[in-house]
Amino acid sequence: MKLRGGHGTRLAVARRSCGMTLAGLLLAVGLSACWPLPGPQSPPCSGRTQDYHGTCVPHATAEYLTCIQDRGFSPSTDVSAGVPLPKVAGATLQVAYKTSKEEDSIVALQIVRDCLTLAEHAATSGTDRGGARQYARQATRDIGVVQQGLPAIDVAPPETLDCGTAGIGAQVPCQATIKSTGVTALNITGTEVTGTNSGDFTASAGCPPGTRLGPGQDCTLTIQFQPSAPGERDAVLIIHQNLPPPDRGTMLPLTGTGTAGPASPGGHLLTVTVDAPAATGVVSSTPPGIAGCRSTCAHSFDDGTDITLSAAPDQGSSQIIWDGCDTASGDTCTIHLTADRAVTARLSPIASPVTPPAPT
Repeated sequence: MKLRGGHGTRLAVARRSCGMTLAGLLLAVGLSACWPLPGPQSPPCSGRTQDYHGTCVPHATAEYLTCIQDRGFSPSTDVSAGVPLPKVAGATLQVAYKTSKEEDSIVALQIVRDCLTLAEHAATSGTDRGGARQYARQATRDIGVVQQGLPAIDVAPPETLDCGTAGIGAQVPCQATIKSTGVTALNITGTEVTGTNSGDFTASAGCPPGTRLGPGQDCTLTIQFQPSAPGERDAVLIIHQNLPPPDRGTMLPLTGTGTAGPASPGGHLLTVTVDAPAATGVVSSTPPGIAGCRSTCAHSFDDGTDITLSAAPDQGSSQIIWDGCDTASGDTCTIHLTADRAVTARLSPIASPVTPPAPT
C-alpha cells in the first residue's frame, strides 16, 4: 500500500511486512514500518495570534504575509513570534520599493499596498490598523515616485531627533542624515526650525541650501541644541526640497532637555552675548562650540584653549564692538581661556554719511 508522509512524500511499504508471525519482533517496530510517526507539531496559538509557517503571529501579520506570497511577492523577511504588522510592513515595503526602482515596475509596490489594505481590515489592534494605513499610504507615494521618475527623501532618525541633555546656555550638537531615495536627484533648498522652543535649536552645518543629492547619496545636517530654560525643549525641523506640490517640507521633530548643571570637569565656560538692538548677526567660534549665536550662548572649553570668535552681520556692513576679549580686530575676537569668561559683541549699522544741503 502507499501512504502519504508528513511532508507530502509517498512511502511504499509491502503489505506482507505487516503480516508478521514472529512473536519475537516488537509490535512497535512493525507499526513504525506501516505507519510513519508524525513530524514535529507547531505549538498551539492562542489569543489574537495564528500559526504562520510554525510561528504564532498576530492575525493581521499572517493575513498580510499570506497575501503578498499568494500574489507572487516573497521577500526574505525574518518572522519572529508575535511580530507586529508595522514592523513586517516596513521591512517588506523597503524591499518592494528597491525592487520596483531596479525593475522600473510598480508591481511589487502595488502588491504591498493592496495586501496592507486587506490586513488593515483583519487587524485587531489600533497599532496594527494604524501601521497598515501608514505604510499603505507610503506605498502609494512610492508608486508615484517610480511611475513619474520623481525625487524622494528619507531622514534618519525617522521619528524624533533627541539632542540629549545640556546645561542652560550651553550648546551640544546632534545630527540627522538626509538621504536621496528617489529616481532623480534631490535638491535641498533650505531648512528652518519652528515650534514651541524653536529658539533653542539651530541648523548650523551640513546640507546647506543648494545641496544636490543623486539617488542613493546622503548628507549629514548638524543641529545645535542650546536650551534657554530647564526641562524638556521641543521644536520641529523643516527640510525644504524639490518634491512636487503640494509638498510643504519634510518635518523632523526635535527634542532635548535643559539642565542647570555646571560646566564639565576640567573645562571653563565661555558665555557669548550678541547685543544687536539696531542690527542683526551671528557669532561663531573656532574651535567649534559656539555656532550661529544670536542672543546668549555658552560652551565649555578645555583649560588653556585659544578661541577665536567671528561675527557675521546679516545685512550689509555693521560696526562691531567687542567687550571681554584678549584682543579684538574688526569682526574677530581672540581669547586664551583659563577661567570662566564672558564676551559681548555689540552690532550696530554704520551710519550713512550725511549729505550737506546744496548751497542756495
